[in-house]
Amino acid sequence: MIVQLFLLALLAQGLQVHYLLATLLAVEGAILHNFVWHELWTWKDKRSNSRRALFSRLLRFHLANGTTSLVGNLVLMELAVGHFQIPILAANLLAIAACSIVNFLLSNSFVFKHENKPDRDSDNLQPFYPLAAGPAGHCLCPSCQQKVEHVAGQPCNQQKCPNCGTPMIRE
Repeated sequence: MIVQLFLLALLAQGLQVHYLLATLLAVEGAILHNFVWHELWTWKDKRSNSRRALFSRLLRFHLANGTTSLVGNLVLMELAVGHFQIPILAANLLAIAACSIVNFLLSNSFVFKHENKPDRDSDNLQPFYPLAAGPAGHCLCPSCQQKVEHVAGQPCNQQKCPNCGTPMIRE
């Protein structure tokens, strides 16, 4: 929300870009920002470390959340600003609120869903995810739910489940 409002204010008020074009650009900036944070925080337990899976999620995110956010924001901004003369930033807050619930539901059920099959891609994205959860805890198999004690210095995603061979994730 902050990213979108900042970009909208910068473009529409600072650079005098038409409010609908400014809305489109601000929403796209927010979509990309939100995807990164959802990857690293909200649904970190549902991600895999392959480039193919990452780009697949990014494509699904743009199809679901991008379409909802872009169409929803443009339609609601045209109504609020163009017809009802609501100030641009206030109108955008209303549009963000209206789209947020739909976006969360789409992300949870379509974009960041658990996959039933293990990801066997060889191109590991470990440098893209530099954050570690620390030495304590467990590694969990997303397929059979087997738990094993986490070994300090050994990322869970580089371990295979002792029962079924699926790459583990951090619990």
